[in-house]
Amino acid sequence: MYINTVSDGFSGQGRRYINTVSDGFSGQDRRYINTVSDGFSGQDRRYINTVSDGFSGQGRRYINTVSVRFTGQERRYINTVSVRFRGQDRRNINTVSVRFRGQDRRYINTVSVRFSGQDRRYINTVSDGFSGQDMRYINTVSDGFSGQGRRYINTVSVGFTGQDRRYINTVSGGFSGQDRTGDILILFQLGLVVRTGDILILFQMGLVVRTGNILILFQMGLGVRTGAILILFQMGLVVRTGYILILFQMGLVVRTGDILILFQIGLVIRTGDILILFQMGLVVRTGDILIPFQMGLVVRTGNILILFQMGLVVRTGYILILFQ
Repeated sequence: MYINTVSDGFSGQGRRYINTVSDGFSGQDRRYINTVSDGFSGQDRRYINTVSDGFSGQGRRYINTVSVRFTGQERRYINTVSVRFRGQDRRNINTVSVRFRGQDRRYINTVSVRFSGQDRRYINTVSDGFSGQDMRYINTVSDGFSGQGRRYINTVSVGFTGQDRRYINTVSGGFSGQDRTGDILILFQLGLVVRTGDILILFQMGLVVRTGNILILFQMGLGVRTGAILILFQMGLVVRTGYILILFQMGLVVRTGDILILFQIGLVIRTGDILILFQMGLVVRTGDILIPFQMGLVVRTGNILILFQMGLVVRTGYILILFQ
């Protein structure tokens, strides 16, 4: 089925290709959805690119959305405006203000949090309450859930339950699955978010840079770290030598070695695995690098995804080109 419409709904057992504003369906095979509001359930792989979506199932989920709910039994990968990534051992949070506590290592970033339970809880939110019996990982503005398995949530508004690890990547573009795409994720919402290798750089209302297992947070002012030298200016210059990273929040960003050049309002060029970014323009993804653009053009080649917010949707091979 190939559908390009404003409102459509169908069910069946074969592959579905949907590009619409509002749609709902269920089935037993692969689903490809690009929409603003959609909900479905099924038992196989799901590919979703939408603003608001909810689904449940037992296979791999691929979600790119602002608001997502789902349940299932596979791993979920989450990465959004305030980003954490973690595993069974290490917990790493990259944000503006951090609190942590617990019997083990806990990293919490929140304004007001309440929770109860019997095991480790990881919360990063403004206001949240939940209860459960296992580890909870929450990063959201308003969210509540309960369950028995580990939860990994990082989003603006998300609720889900399940029995396995969940990784969600949302707000402006993302991907999830059993095979991580190069571990490189770049998010743009109100600034710049760049992650290269295990390096995660977040720009929301300032600068957040994480290198290795090193977390550097900047909220108001200047930060300088030597060794793996990192110099951060919230309204000015950021220079890191070694793996050299030079960041300008309102200007030029240049990184040599694995060269990364970022312009928040202008041009972004990265050579090596060449990455060219325009915050209000072009998005190009090369290799395993994914760059979402909230306002502009997204192009993905190879396992490359090309997204257009306003225009055409074309999928060739395993290549999906979406124009919202």
